[in-house]
Amino acid sequence: MKRVVVGLLVLGAFAPVVRADSLYAPRADSLFADNKARRAGDILTILVSEQTQAVAQASTRAAKSEDAKFGPGLGPLLGQIRKFGLSGGTKLDASGQTARNGSLNGRITVTVKGVDTSGNLLLEGVREVMINAEKQRMVITGRVRPADVQPDNTVLSSFVADAAIRYEGKGIVGDKQREGVITKIFKILF
Repeated sequence: MKRVVVGLLVLGAFAPVVRADSLYAPRADSLFADNKARRAGDILTILVSEQTQAVAQASTRAAKSEDAKFGPGLGPLLGQIRKFGLSGGTKLDASGQTARNGSLNGRITVTVKGVDTSGNLLLEGVREVMINAEKQRMVITGRVRPADVQPDNTVLSSFVADAAIRYEGKGIVGDKQREGVITKIFKILF
């Protein structure tokens, strides 16, 4: 019996350790848990769908008139002098309107940078796309409640608290949209 044990020990010392594959990895979450983002380093996708519309109207009407007459009095001699008067008036009729519309749609995958004391996920993400020497960049930061994360690990941008969404373009088209130096000088002078 002693001989068999020694043989097994020698065999185990030189043979590689082989583990059976398993569906359950030791560091994985529960088999029944979803894979939604919930801690720092996780990623999720923000579905950006922002529409803004603002209309402001103002209307002002004002009118004022004054009339004053002066005369010397009612005596027989003074009654022959003509009365004189002053009159004046102002009128203002003004109206104005301004309207602005904007929309931004897209998808951006962000990284969870941390979790605040309330359990909300702190997000930050950048997406850059270069098309024909025109660089487009979308940046988003904000906070999301874990309950607002959908089963497919997406969140609508309307559910992002303290959202800061920037969409910038740089290149030939972006440069043409900026004012030139001469235009800026004329705006300062006039």
